[in-house]
Amino acid sequence: MSDNIEKINRSLVAAHRRGLAAVSVAMHATAVRLVPYITGKLKLSIKPHSDESGAYCDANAEYAAEVEYRKPYMRPALQEKKLKDLYVSEISKALR
Repeated sequence: MSDNIEKINRSLVAAHRRGLAAVSVAMHATAVRLVPYITGKLKLSIKPHSDESGAYCDANAEYAAEVEYRKPYMRPALQEKKLKDLYVSEISKALR
């Protein structure tokens, strides 16, 4: 029985990581699609990240925050309804 619990635990941890990675990639795709484009520097600076504690995207162009304030591209990416579905789908697969 202990082996089964360990197997389930490993499966859930892996699903958690896959789910967070899927969420960060989806957020990235939306942010890149929505970001205003002039030179492309801001668009290229947007990167997806995930670890055991969460998923996020960041943009390291020096004017990223100013552009976000004037024409949001990150906030809409974070608010997408499909992000929850992506994560739940990975967990559900692990529980089958």
